[in-house]
Amino acid sequence: MEAVIAECRPKPLFTTGPFLSAVGGGGGGVDRISGLPDDLLFVILSKLPVRDAVATSALSPRWKSLWSSVSLRLDDAGLLHRRDGTRLGREGVAATVSAVLAAHPGPVPAASVGCCLSSDDQGYQLGGWLRALAAKGVRQLCLMGAPWSPRAALPSAVFSCSSLRRLFLGSVQCNWDLIPDHACFPELREIQICNALMKSQDLSLVLAVCPALETVEILASRNKNPHRANDHTIRNTLLWKSVAKEVNVLDTPCLSRVVLWQDLLLPHSRYNSKVTISRATKMRIFGYLDTGINTLVINETTVKVNTNISFKTHIPSVKVLGLYVHFGVRKEALMSISFLRCFPEVETLHITSKTDKASEAEQFSFWGKVDPVECVTSHLKKLVFHGMPWCPGNFEFLKFIVEGAYLLEKVLIVLPKGTYTSMHSVITKLKLAPLTSASWASHICKMEVVQSSQGTLSYQRASDRSVDDPLDYSL
Repeated sequence: MEAVIAECRPKPLFTTGPFLSAVGGGGGGVDRISGLPDDLLFVILSKLPVRDAVATSALSPRWKSLWSSVSLRLDDAGLLHRRDGTRLGREGVAATVSAVLAAHPGPVPAASVGCCLSSDDQGYQLGGWLRALAAKGVRQLCLMGAPWSPRAALPSAVFSCSSLRRLFLGSVQCNWDLIPDHACFPELREIQICNALMKSQDLSLVLAVCPALETVEILASRNKNPHRANDHTIRNTLLWKSVAKEVNVLDTPCLSRVVLWQDLLLPHSRYNSKVTISRATKMRIFGYLDTGINTLVINETTVKVNTNISFKTHIPSVKVLGLYVHFGVRKEALMSISFLRCFPEVETLHITSKTDKASEAEQFSFWGKVDPVECVTSHLKKLVFHGMPWCPGNFEFLKFIVEGAYLLEKVLIVLPKGTYTSMHSVITKLKLAPLTSASWASHICKMEVVQSSQGTLSYQRASDRSVDDPLDYSL
């Protein structure tokens, strides 16, 4: 769990390094920095850790006047050690944070508080900090408690930070039954909730006061609470290594990306998750749907094996689809076909296949009797397959795709690093010869087999909105 949380935590506001010194080597003791224009000095101060920025006020009256109006970025991780290298305790860091917020009259656009959060505080001290940050126009806020300790209570004072654009809440306890009547995050664009204790209605209560919200991320959650993306402004939603009884994508006209990477380490028998989609007309990227644990409901129709798929269960906007399938399990293999029929215009298909010990080979004979799937025959251009292609079930699926996809341009088979040493072993050891000799429907398609050290989708990739395909972890 700690590794998952560390992966998701925002980067520190500052890099660790030596403390600022008023006297540098090679300068002859002459203060040349103070002679720079005010605009440049403001930039320098805004880039410094809090302790160093405060120290500059002792250099000269000019630095002191600059300090009073500089935009300060507060990160309590930079306050853990004194200048002599000794470590401050939690109380010492908390006292320093209080002193800095009280002494600095200028703006604080970004703040990260975690080292001094405590469940003993009951939110009183944190509430004071939040009110001070609200008065200083905080726009980016990270509250990250220790995942191994009792959760610090998140006070309602967080709703006073009306200037927020990005909010990260990690390992805290949310109790928002009584959100203030005036509560609103009018500027909030992104909210990330990681390993937090919440009741089922808490997320809905928060989303209701975020009229401009675009991105919602639920990270490392074990609450099993329903995950709802039902806001008219949301464009991206991510459920990362979390367990949710329900994932509801309802009335989201702007939603473009839905990335689900549930906790694959948990046995499937321990939980199931219903994914409900309705009126998501711009959803372009969707995955990974797990045929073993996900029940798909589209416009009030539950998709099952051999469900008669009609236009009511079509989502033609999806161009990139990800499926997690046990092809060695007949029911899951058949369910993958039903899922594919619901997305008739998919152009890029990502398959992550779990390799099980194959059962009787006769169970795979159904692939030759499957009716054509619209997205495969008419739209599919790229298939990325993570798994061992020579295993029964996997091979039959690959053959079904290449023999039916007339527009297919590329098949990429991704194997763990070290699986093969030469192209000869690709054909012999991996037993791909029958696949290469199949009757491929596309005459321009190329098959490539690669080895990847990236054994699983990373949070950085899944959450990167600058990439066209966040489901791709073949690199």
